[in-house]
Order: sequence, then C-alpha cells, then structure tokens
Amino acid sequence: MLRQLTLSPRAQVATLISDVSSSFKKSNQAGLLGTSYLLSTATFTPLYGRLADIIGRRAALLIALTLFTSGTALCGLAPSMVTLLIGRLVAGMGGASLSLISPSVRAEG
Repeated sequence: MLRQLTLSPRAQVATLISDVSSSFKKSNQAGLLGTSYLLSTATFTPLYGRLADIIGRRAALLIALTLFTSGTALCGLAPSMVTLLIGRLVAGMGGASLSLISPSVRAEG
C-alpha cells in the first residue's frame, strides 16, 4: 500500500528508509543502509583515481558502471536485509567513480 508523502525531502528519505528496513523486520539496522553506501564510496574514491591512471579512464569507468549496475540490481532483488546491505556496498564501490571519472571521459562521435 502506497502512502502519499507530503513531507520535506529529508523526512521522505527517513520514511522510505524506515519502510524498507521494517519490511525486512530489521528496523534496528535502518541506519546501515546509508552508511554502507557512503562508507564504500569514501573508501573507493581514491582507488579509482589510481586505477584510472593504470588502466585508463574509460576502462575504469566501465568497471565502475558494471559494479554500480550490479549492486543496484542486487538491491532490487534482495530477499533479506543482509543482501540489501551487500548490494549497497557494491553499488557504492561503483558509484565512487561516477562523479570522479565520468566528467573526464569524452564521448566519441
């Protein structure tokens, strides 16, 4: 059942996170959803800079897009809270590069 949300954006996110965690009956782990993504993003951002120097920007961006897409798909198919948290970690590993490398890769056309 969908509820109409007429709250501020911050309250909407908090409500959405609590809805997701309560659907898995793990409301005590709601804070881990945001923390897992941000922690993996903060960890992998400096590594992508070095990886882009070694294998090239385009290849590093393709690896990041693959990780982000597979992590997001894992989140969508998650049967448990642990799987959802692992999906967020994998998505964060890929998302670390999206704002770092993507502006420097030119599209060929």
